[in-house]
Amino acid sequence: MIQVLYEWNGIWPEGGVQIQGQFMGKPFAGKVLVSPQEARRNANGYLSMDVAMAIVADDPILVWGERPVWRMTTSLLLADWGRVAQLGTIDVDAMTGDIIPLTAEQIAAIQERANELATRLTLETAPSG
Repeated sequence: MIQVLYEWNGIWPEGGVQIQGQFMGKPFAGKVLVSPQEARRNANGYLSMDVAMAIVADDPILVWGERPVWRMTTSLLLADWGRVAQLGTIDVDAMTGDIIPLTAEQIAAIQERANELATRLTLETAPSG
């Protein structure tokens, strides 16, 4: 399987962006309807509802394949620390904006890593009295 990465650094046009090229003598083409900003918003909504509030999507990169997706790393975001670590990835369908759901195992692994990091980084409170 070959994946082609494409980064968009401009204003997303209404109606999407036409992608075309050639790789190893094979042409590829298609229209990407979902903007990277919309993909990131969708990913953040999913992450906050189904994974954890402190886990956020990073910058999207278009991964062209049979099903083009916006792929984003996921990071743990802590108050006073900012983004502290990448925990995994999430994909959003570049044609529909639908989230490619994480498996229960992927969610558990992300939550476990986030919990370990948050426990190490946050300060313990002194007992009162």
